[in-house]
Amino acid sequence: MLDFLEELNKSAKQTAYEEGIKRICEAVGILEPSPQDRLMAMQVGMLREQNELLHHIATGVGAIPKDKPLSFTGAVGAAIVGTLLTR
Repeated sequence: MLDFLEELNKSAKQTAYEEGIKRICEAVGILEPSPQDRLMAMQVGMLREQNELLHHIATGVGAIPKDKPLSFTGAVGAAIVGTLLTR
């Protein structure tokens, strides 16, 4: 049963992956993508995911909960992450 569920999950991920590539290609006007077009769309998709993760990290670091004051460790961590993101 577990093997079946893992295979089902793989096929669902593969389908979502293929749809993402197709959506990116169609957005730029490529209706029948070549392997090179698919590779470029995959890179665009990876960059998009990376930007979403960086945005999530940046907004999480910048948000200070009102019920907890800023600690020294948190401030140093935010400074280090900010420095790494700007390089």
